[in-house]
Amino acid sequence: MKVSFNLRQYKEDKDTPIYLVCTINGKQEKLSTGLKVRPTLWDKNKQVAIVSNTQSKAIRLQNEGTNKSLESALARFEDWQDYMTEHPEMQDVAADKLKMFLQDERDRLNISPLEWFETTIREDYNTSAGTKRKYMDDLNALKLFVEETHIRLNTFSNLNYTFIKKYEEYLMNKGRAITTIINRMRALFSLISNAERQGLINPVETGISRYKMPRNKEEGSQIYLTDDELERMRRLTLEGNEEKVRDIFILQCQLGQRYSDIMNLENAIVTHKDIQLIQEKTGKKVTIPLNQVAKQILSKYGGIIPSISIEYANALIKKIGEKADINEDIIVPVRTGGKVSSKKVDKYSLISTHTARRTFVTSSLKKGLSPSIIMKITGHTSMKTMEGYNKMTPDDVANAMLETIDKDEVKNRQKKLMAGNVVTALMLKKMPAKEITKTIGMAFNVPEGMESEFVRDSIEEKLEESIEIKKRVLKRCRNEKKKD
Repeated sequence: MKVSFNLRQYKEDKDTPIYLVCTINGKQEKLSTGLKVRPTLWDKNKQVAIVSNTQSKAIRLQNEGTNKSLESALARFEDWQDYMTEHPEMQDVAADKLKMFLQDERDRLNISPLEWFETTIREDYNTSAGTKRKYMDDLNALKLFVEETHIRLNTFSNLNYTFIKKYEEYLMNKGRAITTIINRMRALFSLISNAERQGLINPVETGISRYKMPRNKEEGSQIYLTDDELERMRRLTLEGNEEKVRDIFILQCQLGQRYSDIMNLENAIVTHKDIQLIQEKTGKKVTIPLNQVAKQILSKYGGIIPSISIEYANALIKKIGEKADINEDIIVPVRTGGKVSSKKVDKYSLISTHTARRTFVTSSLKKGLSPSIIMKITGHTSMKTMEGYNKMTPDDVANAMLETIDKDEVKNRQKKLMAGNVVTALMLKKMPAKEITKTIGMAFNVPEGMESEFVRDSIEEKLEESIEIKKRVLKRCRNEKKKD
């Protein structure tokens, strides 16, 4: 039996319904699929919504979802054909039966979002158990919002821009930290994206695509530890779980990996020089070089890191930080009822397992390591994301610049002193001044036109050194005379 999809209107400049058309008992039937498409984006010959890389992401995803739903409608049509073959006595009501089959498919679109989200999380075999637990925690927060506010969320049609904004406002009024709010909203949008791919929701039509995440104004609470603070922590005499958590934290600071990946090192390839692992969150393969501190910790535990829950580790690491006197005053923003104020807290109270990852990034940047190399180790895929882990203060930046300048000045002085020695040797050989200048310029890669100035500076540098040496010799002689 021939079946096709027709549009109600082909000349409209807006979305129009798609109908399934077929002939049953000699009569043409035109049945609603519950789907819509813009006529200019419909391929009449192929009977599909047009999908192209030149389209916006929203339109492309919408049309992909429409095509998947059309495939489902065709599958239900084939189910109906099988049913009619097995039940020829139902031929007189065949059209009504087809409507029922198609309606069953549309009813699938009316499933409760909360139920669908939960099923999706539980049945996602590509997601780790830890990530599933986080998604379930985020989903429970959404369920609580629906329960407390009595907002309807019976079908995906209720999930729109207004719903999203009310959920954000609810979280803010609850006094949740801005980072918590952002994480909750990101989890929700991840689930919405899954539903969109299944054709259950259209973010453009519902206005969800207009939503913008709240800005994180609580960056002051995201700290890193200095080398001195880490050393004080390392030198603590601890035992039991406190010792284990301290060692795991220090190891994280050396490797720059998430806590979940440190807990999974038994599945990594560990050599005497590096670790190769697949990151649990992203599935990305990274290679991390091992320094002496990391090697000592791995050796201490025989390469098998103690298994401790992240919740317990986060609680203990604050106590360990307090014992290490990491008690610098930190001003942090506090959001209450949608308003932001500030308060002073001890630095140790802000330490968490993720502080180690920020510490690795910040420390590496301070040491002059290239951001692109750091990204290879941490597994970050964008500079913008990694920059969020960079907690260098203005003082850190200034000190790093001064250190670089100081190093450059030392190098330049050493270079000029060496050149001064060569100039002296060439002068003793009575080489003409022009040849000396030319030889020095070539030997020390001096920019063209700057050779004479460089030779003059080198001679002055050599003279200053000679004067300094003479002063030290005279001082030493005077001191020896006094002793006599």
